[in-house]
Amino acid sequence: MQSFAFTIADPEDAARFEAEISRDPRVYTRDESGSVRKAYEVSSITTTKSLALVTADGDAPFSPGRHYSALFGEMLDGWRRQQQARRLTGPFTEGRIRLVRRFRQFTGAWPWQWTPAQAGEWIAGGGWAHSTVRSYEGALAGFLDYACDPRHGWASECEQRAGARPVQVCHEGNAAVHAAGYEGRPERQPLTRVELQAFPAPPTITWFGRRRRGGRDGWPRSATRRCSR
Repeated sequence: MQSFAFTIADPEDAARFEAEISRDPRVYTRDESGSVRKAYEVSSITTTKSLALVTADGDAPFSPGRHYSALFGEMLDGWRRQQQARRLTGPFTEGRIRLVRRFRQFTGAWPWQWTPAQAGEWIAGGGWAHSTVRSYEGALAGFLDYACDPRHGWASECEQRAGARPVQVCHEGNAAVHAAGYEGRPERQPLTRVELQAFPAPPTITWFGRRRRGGRDGWPRSATRRCSR
C-alpha cells in the first residue's frame, strides 16, 4: 500500500485531477530521465482544499503498449470532435483518422515519437499520385497541428504520460507543393478555354427552300384547329 500527496492550487484543479484519475486509475513514478519506473493502481482518493491524497494498492505491472494505445485513441477521439465542431463531414473525418492510423502502423511508433524522416520515407515509398500525396500529408499535418496546439492540452498530456511531446513532421521542407492548377492524372485533365477555342468550328446548318409563309418564323402553321369558346 502506497500513499501519494498532490498539491491543489485552486478548486478547479481538484475536479480536473479526479477526472484524470477516473480516466487512467494509476499513479506513475519516474526516474531521473522521465521514463516510467513503476505504476500503482489507485484504490481511493481524498481531496481537501489544498491536497489530494491518493492511496495506491500494490505495484501494478506497467504495460507501455496498452497505456500508449489508450492515449493515442484519446487523441484521435479529441481530433474527431474538433473536426465535427468545424462541420466537416463524417466520411471525410473518418478517412483522415484511418490515414493517421495507417501511418502509425507503418512507423510502429506513437505520435510523440514520430519524426520528419519517417514521414518522408512513408510518402516516398507510397507510389501515389501528386494529389493523393498532398491529401495524405494534409491529413497527417492536420492531426499533428491539433496534437501540438497547446490550447488542446495534448502536448503536456503526452509529456506527462509518455515522457515526450509530439512535433510536426510535415513542413515546407518535405511536403509536396501545389505547383499546378490541376493535380490529377494528365490524361484526365479537362481542356482549357484556349484548347477548346483551337478546335475547328462545327459546320453551319443551312435550311434550303425556306419560304416566309406560315408562321412568323418560317415554320408551317399547326394544322390543329383552336377550340372556339
